Amino acid sequence: MLKNIKLGPKLVSVFLLVGVIPLLLVTFLLADRADTALARQAFDQLTSLRSVKKKQVEAYWTEKQNHMQTLLEVVDANYQAAFDKLDSIQELKRSWVESFFKGVRQDITVLSVGSDVNRALFGFLSYGLNQGVEADGSFPVETPAYQAIRNRVSGPLTEFARTRGYSDLLLMDARSGHVVFSVAMEPDLGTNLLSGPHRDQGLSELFRRVVASGKTAVSDFSPYGPSGGAQAAFIGAPIRNADGDIAGVVALQVPHDQVNAIVQQKSGMGSSGETYLVGRRGDRTAFRSDMLTMGDGAYVIGAPIDTPYIRMVMEGKSERGVYTDSRGKLVMVAADPLSIPGLSWGCVTKVDMEEAITPGDTEGQGDFYARFTREYGYYDLFLIHPQGSIFYSVTHEADFNTNILTGPYADSGLGRLTRKAMDTNQFAMEDFSPYAPSNGEPAAFIAQSVVHGGNVELVVALQLSIHRINTIMQQQEGLGQSGETYLVGSDRLMRSDSRLAPETHSVKASFADPPSGSVNTEAVNRALAGNSDTRIIHDYNGNPVLSAWSPVSLGDITWAIIAEMDESEALAAVTAMQRLALLMAAVATGLVILAGTLLARSIAKPVAGAATYAETLSKGDFSTTLDIHRNDEVGQLIRGLNGTAESLRTMVGRVIDGVGVLEHTATDLAGISDETTRDAADTNDRSSTVAGAAEELSTGLSGVAAAMEQSTTNIGSVATATEQLNSTITEVARRSEEARSTSDSAVEKARTSSARIGDLANAADNIGQVTDVIAEISQQINLLALNATIEAARAGESGKGFAVVANEIKDLAAQTADATQQIKERIDEVQDSSASTIEEMEGVTRVIETIHDTVGSIATAIEEQSIATGEIAENISQASQGIDEVNEGIAGSSLAAGEITRDIAGVHAAAGSIDAASRRTRERVSELESLTAELTQMSQAFKIN
Repeated sequence: MLKNIKLGPKLVSVFLLVGVIPLLLVTFLLADRADTALARQAFDQLTSLRSVKKKQVEAYWTEKQNHMQTLLEVVDANYQAAFDKLDSIQELKRSWVESFFKGVRQDITVLSVGSDVNRALFGFLSYGLNQGVEADGSFPVETPAYQAIRNRVSGPLTEFARTRGYSDLLLMDARSGHVVFSVAMEPDLGTNLLSGPHRDQGLSELFRRVVASGKTAVSDFSPYGPSGGAQAAFIGAPIRNADGDIAGVVALQVPHDQVNAIVQQKSGMGSSGETYLVGRRGDRTAFRSDMLTMGDGAYVIGAPIDTPYIRMVMEGKSERGVYTDSRGKLVMVAADPLSIPGLSWGCVTKVDMEEAITPGDTEGQGDFYARFTREYGYYDLFLIHPQGSIFYSVTHEADFNTNILTGPYADSGLGRLTRKAMDTNQFAMEDFSPYAPSNGEPAAFIAQSVVHGGNVELVVALQLSIHRINTIMQQQEGLGQSGETYLVGSDRLMRSDSRLAPETHSVKASFADPPSGSVNTEAVNRALAGNSDTRIIHDYNGNPVLSAWSPVSLGDITWAIIAEMDESEALAAVTAMQRLALLMAAVATGLVILAGTLLARSIAKPVAGAATYAETLSKGDFSTTLDIHRNDEVGQLIRGLNGTAESLRTMVGRVIDGVGVLEHTATDLAGISDETTRDAADTNDRSSTVAGAAEELSTGLSGVAAAMEQSTTNIGSVATATEQLNSTITEVARRSEEARSTSDSAVEKARTSSARIGDLANAADNIGQVTDVIAEISQQINLLALNATIEAARAGESGKGFAVVANEIKDLAAQTADATQQIKERIDEVQDSSASTIEEMEGVTRVIETIHDTVGSIATAIEEQSIATGEIAENISQASQGIDEVNEGIAGSSLAAGEITRDIAGVHAAAGSIDAASRRTRERVSELESLTAELTQMSQAFKIN
């Protein structure tokens, strides 16, 4: 089949086979290797990013646990400090009240035996006898005689009552019950306490008790008509005559403003703290001081009150605890019975729990918990009582002051988490779910209980902010334009906002519209099943992506972490290279076809013309010549054919001339013999030419074989260079892995340093707490000092009170010393943490140096890749040169073949001429007459024009 194809198509086919196919093969191999290498590199990069983000999320989880531990320590310390502070204030106020009534008792005792009281009483008793006052009648106080006695004896008594702050000082006749003297001169003056209008009120009660017992007695607060129905309390003592019999009773009306002044001191109690007194009269419990912080004026002396802790106090028990007050707010309560002879009283100090355990505002920056949530990126912070009441919240949303265990939000994530934290006493997390108080938006919580003695005292909860998680997941380094990392929960809804599709795949949007916002891809399902892998899959938008996935555990919650990049972008370089290679191959193929066609035409067309001309000569037509002028072997062939035609024309002319001069036959025969000899020589020359042309053809074919061998060698070099390129890329990948490992080490060192710095922050917080304790102790010392001054001013037995206060001051001084020692210890902790931080930072420096060395190795590997690429280019160039040599060899072979064809035709022509001449010579020698006829016939055969 091939021998029937013309020379031109054969040459074009050879050019395509030798030039284009190797180029296409090399292009395909390079593109395939590059595609594999880039895909591996892209997956490695996604895997690295996935691992880094996973570690960051796990570090985020550890950070939350550390934050919770810090909060627990602060809340616990504040809780205990609040009770300690409350207890200190309670003890101080109780001491003051008891000391006050002790002083009142001392005052009444001094009065009952004093000369001023005796002189006044017996003066009025004598006046009564003189007036003939009857026992059931009234005592005349309007007479000049009475006024004279009063003016004479009232001065010292009035001064005593005024200077000591008593509302009234009264003298009563023990026998008749008449009120014979009153400093205040209220309507009870001159009345009979046994039968008069006030016989059922407090002063009458006091009078009877003193007379009956012969001892000092107290009458508790109750409405008293002569004082306008105001609450009044009295203390009284017997006045005896020379025989020791009770002649009268002296009484003091206890001022309630002084009682209020003691318990209403607000120093160190904040805005909600207050101390108040309660007492029981019969079966009725009521206030014994006025309240300022609640009740809107309804909680005053005499107003009834009944609470569990007050009932305990009235039973003689002390109580420290947390209760819900009449406003529904949690309050910390310290309650104790008072030791006041004759009275069943108790002292209660309370403060709102929210204020008590919340460190105060600092320069307008909000309380400690508000600053904590703002600084560490939380949405809200809750303090929850074990009974479920949320008594503290930074944001004060609808859940504030509700019961999270039994209230409207009991079934929310925070409600579930609170129960879990109280049951386990461990750090716990509640995954994202819609939370009504936060406008129904998804919210996640972490919580842990404050436990003492196996009992839950408080629950501390934090509402997580999505912003911190988004900050981690939306870092775009190494992800290009289409790449992203995101988190998905077990419900297939988002746990971080998508950077590429926030309108449907943010946390808020996915929970608002789960059918549109869910992510139910192969990556998510396999990650939630506990698998880590990489693969080209379809993402939640249906786009083909390179995906790397892994599970990430947050306690008992599992999320899927996904790192993805569009396949088109990840392999964009390979696609571009493939397009360029195909374009280059197409251009090269076109150029080869064009060049081959032109070259084939330059060879095949002259050869075809020579063949046609040879056919014309074989038919005896020597009248034409080939008008082709070339200097190559084809030109030599054409010139040979033209020469042969010319020789044949000359020979025929001579034969015709021999017909005209037959007589010179011998001479002609000799000429013919000479012509024959020349033709033979010419035949020999033609044979030599044929041999030379054959030798040139052999040489040309050898060149073709050598050029083909060189092309084969060059293609082998291309394969070797490609293999070297692949090895270099492998080295780059390995070095990149080392760099990534080193970066991981740097991250670990940085995390350790952060933990150390956290220790410094904790130590600093503890120092602040101790400083607060010292400040509170200082306040207490000031209060004790003030009381000591009051006690020192008293005479006689009051000096014992000063001794008690002095002992309290000594105890507080010891506490101050302890607090100072704690400050020193905290400072030592800060110094230790600082030293450790310095060492860790040195480790980070060494890690960075290692990263530098690794990057240097990567640069060297890349340089080797560049050298290998240069070798590929050089070998391809050599292959092109080899192809050119093949083309030249083929051209030379074609020319030599044409020369052979021309010489063979000449040889045949010359041999025919020699044979005819010899035959004619023999014939003409034998029959000269027949020669003329034959020559005439021969001239007709050759068409000579």
